[in-house]
Amino acid sequence: FTLPTWQAVGGSGLPSDASAAEQTMRAQILQQRAGWGQWPACAAKLGLY
Repeated sequence: FTLPTWQAVGGSGLPSDASAAEQTMRAQILQQRAGWGQWPACAAKLGLY
């Protein structure tokens, strides 16, 4: 996560200091808001677009 993206999905502090569970939760929020484009290689590998 970039810090602005982390903050935009409700994170506080540094993403690297957050637990794995919180990072996953914030990633799920980001995916719901912005789609799979945030992870293009993974999405392509999974056939999501």
